[in-house]
Amino acid sequence: RSVVLFGKGRWVLDPAEQERGLRALTEQMLPGRYEESRAPNAAEMKVTAVIAFDIEEASAKIRSAPPKDDPADEDAAVWAGVVPLKISAGMPIKDDITSASVAMPDSVKTYISR
Repeated sequence: RSVVLFGKGRWVLDPAEQERGLRALTEQMLPGRYEESRAPNAAEMKVTAVIAFDIEEASAKIRSAPPKDDPADEDAAVWAGVVPLKISAGMPIKDDITSASVAMPDSVKTYISR
């Protein structure tokens, strides 16, 4: 599967809109994580860019059948096919500075159980 989106990007300069964008991105990736974490501070926001764009056009490609070789290639002694790829989460690794008494958050537990 692949998707290409077209539109004109713009820097998000309004702090409230930046926060909404970062929240939306975080929640899409790891639901519940934004509320479990502290809010970004001013120094972090100063070095973080948020870009927004309205989708003007989109194109998607989804394979619904095996690949089709050119007739001239059908008799070639070369393997052809599809190697499915997937993204999966491994077991989380706590950083060295987090206290052993701090439990893994629910958002991470939910994410790795998918």
